[in-house]
Amino acid sequence: MAFSEKLNGYWEEGYHYYMEFRDDRLTMREYRRKIILETTVHYDAEALDRGEETEIVPADPVFDRWPSGETAMEIRSLRWVDGELKMLENYTIMGEKEYTLRKVDGGPFRHIRIRDEEILPKLRGKWKEWTHSGPGGTLAIEGNALSWEGVGGGKIHAVSYDYDPGKVWLVPEDLTESGFGAFNDVEVRGNMLVTGLIVMDMSMPSSVFARAEDLDSIEVPESAKAAPRSTMGPAAFRMDTAAGVFLGMMNPSFGGMNPAWPAAKQKENPYVDPKPRFCISCGFRIDSETARFCPSCGQKQEGRGKYCPDCGHELEREDLKFCTECGGKL
Repeated sequence: MAFSEKLNGYWEEGYHYYMEFRDDRLTMREYRRKIILETTVHYDAEALDRGEETEIVPADPVFDRWPSGETAMEIRSLRWVDGELKMLENYTIMGEKEYTLRKVDGGPFRHIRIRDEEILPKLRGKWKEWTHSGPGGTLAIEGNALSWEGVGGGKIHAVSYDYDPGKVWLVPEDLTESGFGAFNDVEVRGNMLVTGLIVMDMSMPSSVFARAEDLDSIEVPESAKAAPRSTMGPAAFRMDTAAGVFLGMMNPSFGGMNPAWPAAKQKENPYVDPKPRFCISCGFRIDSETARFCPSCGQKQEGRGKYCPDCGHELEREDLKFCTECGGKL
């Protein structure tokens, strides 16, 4: 089978997906470099070299699955069109969306800015977790390493991304999210470290860490006070403490044991008010889990919008995959 040098190399979309083609091999990564798909492909190389629109067919198009094994996200279509890649992604909850990837020289990930010398000296020392019942456990940053309750000590980087240079994140040394267990981010937010979390179809509360002397004065984000809930239906689970899930950082990448943190089923209470939702178009609070239309503006509550339906935060862009305030999947 023939392959095209027009396709071989690196392709980037900007801040969602990156692809590398090497003859019949496709490696696909998300914007933090984590590999989400490795598969073979086949296509008509001669047609592509002639400049014709060419369909590229992955042997395995699925790059995310539900715990049941069923497809969650997949490549519905991948086409070469006039020097660009058009990828049609299908997410079983949100439907289809097309991304455009362009070929780049020298490899992708130029959007990542490592800012260790600027940021880490200010963060070194001990951080206490904020909890409803008072100060919790201790997180420590020593040199370029992070540990939790004395466990871990894995090296980290402080980075920002071109799509939002004003925000700073702590990520493992290899710049992927894999070393953070279930956490999808640890953000440096003023005098706090705020962690976001997505576990399967559960939207978990943030954890907040601050210097011991600042615990009484920090403004805790509402997302850190919210109870965990299922993104697929009514809340069904809770964690003993938000900090408990941070133990996911104790995996081998951080020198730890990668323990599982137990989740207990929440007792049903028919007298508890349902969790409010927020209109995706105007941000109005909707006190119903089943309402299909906003009572204020009449907008049907489907698809993407300007506001996060979980917390009402106004989104910077409509193409975000997660809310930057509460971490809810959009």
